[in-house]
Amino acid sequence: MAFFSQDFIEQVLDRNDIVDVISPYVSLRKKGANYWGLCPFHGEKTPSFSVNANQQFYHCFGCHAGGDAIGFIQKVERMDFKEAVAFLAERASLPLPKSSSKEAYIPTDEKEKMYELMKEAARWYRSNLFEEGGKKARDYIAGRGISDTILKRFGLGFAYDEWNRLYKYMLEQGASEEMLFKIGLTKEKEGGYYDTFRNRIMFPIIDRRMRIIGFGGRVMDDSKPKYLNSPETPIFNKRYNLYGIHTLNKMQTVDKLIIVEGYMDVISLHQAGVPQVLASLGTALTEGQAKLLKRYSDEVYICYDGDTAGQKATLKGLDVLQAEGLKVKVMTMPQGVDPDDFAKKYGIVGIQDKMSEAKTLNDYKISVIEAKYDMADEEQRKNFLQECCTEVLAHIDAPIELSMYEKRLHNKTGFPIVAIDAETQIAKRALGKAKKRPTPIIEESAERPVRKAEREEESREDTGLIRAERIALQLSAADIRCRQKMLKEISWDDFTGEARKSIAKDILSLGEKKTTIGKLLTHLNAEQAAELGQEQMDLINDYETTMDECIAKIKHGIIKRQRIEIKHKMNDPHTTKDEKKELARRLQELDKIQKSQSFV
Repeated sequence: MAFFSQDFIEQVLDRNDIVDVISPYVSLRKKGANYWGLCPFHGEKTPSFSVNANQQFYHCFGCHAGGDAIGFIQKVERMDFKEAVAFLAERASLPLPKSSSKEAYIPTDEKEKMYELMKEAARWYRSNLFEEGGKKARDYIAGRGISDTILKRFGLGFAYDEWNRLYKYMLEQGASEEMLFKIGLTKEKEGGYYDTFRNRIMFPIIDRRMRIIGFGGRVMDDSKPKYLNSPETPIFNKRYNLYGIHTLNKMQTVDKLIIVEGYMDVISLHQAGVPQVLASLGTALTEGQAKLLKRYSDEVYICYDGDTAGQKATLKGLDVLQAEGLKVKVMTMPQGVDPDDFAKKYGIVGIQDKMSEAKTLNDYKISVIEAKYDMADEEQRKNFLQECCTEVLAHIDAPIELSMYEKRLHNKTGFPIVAIDAETQIAKRALGKAKKRPTPIIEESAERPVRKAEREEESREDTGLIRAERIALQLSAADIRCRQKMLKEISWDDFTGEARKSIAKDILSLGEKKTTIGKLLTHLNAEQAAELGQEQMDLINDYETTMDECIAKIKHGIIKRQRIEIKHKMNDPHTTKDEKKELARRLQELDKIQKSQSFV
């Protein structure tokens, strides 16, 4: 996809009013300066979803989602950033910049033609199913217990056992030989073309935007290969897609996702009443698929066949999903049983039971390793332990979690915890993951103990300071006069927290240039965007007075930090008498400054 310059992104935001963008998804009502509605991202009965038309950003005070029009489309349509920009550009009739990458550029109209041809092929496969020649396929589908509802939901069809029947039909519809070959519907041999799929049940592969991008074909007997997928094409890359993803569009919220291996596994679980299930298109899970999953849910259950091959595929998938920050669990199928058969036999209750029994990533890895050893033999227990330390414990960074697993392995093997920890540290060093223990930080002067009440007061002051910094950032982004005040009175480095420092630096660099919070959000990462959207701007009537109060609070914070630093130095045994005298003088100056100012 093309690279989008900041100028183009700003054009897209300028041409897409955020209220108009959000209105088709949320019923908005104007109240005060903002528009309000029920948040589309979490269930609520009282509107807490606010849209600021002047600054072109939204914020939910319930779940804290927030951002500009691009961010909203990303979240509600489950798109990545580039897809959301393209979506809004098309909405505003803005032509996309051409790709500057080395990949061949495929014009939009050519891709649309590809999608149309795939849709026509799907229609043809489906009509075949209900013709006289499709009786064998219908009988097969009925024998697998697939209802008419599920049949329609997944658009199943049938490819005749003929050399080039689809090829001839598509030519009659105006398709070119070159295009049919390019999208994988035909193959070439000795200067001629023939159908890719023959004598198979056809499973259309539909992306999350409801476009048919490829097909999977399954034989109805013991022929090989059992499954045949479309090849990679300009519109189909299996590394970035998942079978069944289109069915999630009708679900407002997706609590947990289940990943299976095959098309029939997906369909059988749907038939059993478990709709949040997807398949990985015949490949080990990829980073692109993991990112796609994370758009829908943070919790993923892997449910592969209960055989050795299934276990190997599961382990590969676990690592990919964990690296993407997903919470992963494994549903263990009985030996020789696949999810398709299990769902047919035990239904939704059986699936739910397996989910409740699911193992965590590390527990599953340990169980797979344990199956290779005779735990009654001491030498094999030692080998089991060493493999667990290398393959599992060495990858755990959280001290509490690591301690928990070391204790479990102690109970399982009988080896001392200290020996297990030593083995783990050796494995960590081999991985380059050994971490130095943090040196305790002395936060207070050794002169006297700090009372609990003082700590609580300091905590309240810090909370007030953070809120003042957030409001100051919003005001300086929204109003040039407030930004001028900030430029005159404080610097970006006076803010606390790396996210707020970074935002302040960006805002101050704008100088006199006009902007909005919505536009500013396009520069920010998720953490920074959350910081900028925490406070309720529409409750502020006088921007400049509020800005003065925020600056005063920030200055108070600066002095407080300087005083703490000076006291630490004064109590440092290495500080000389002359240095202490100078520090005491500086402390008196700060006291005078503090008394001369009025702080929030």
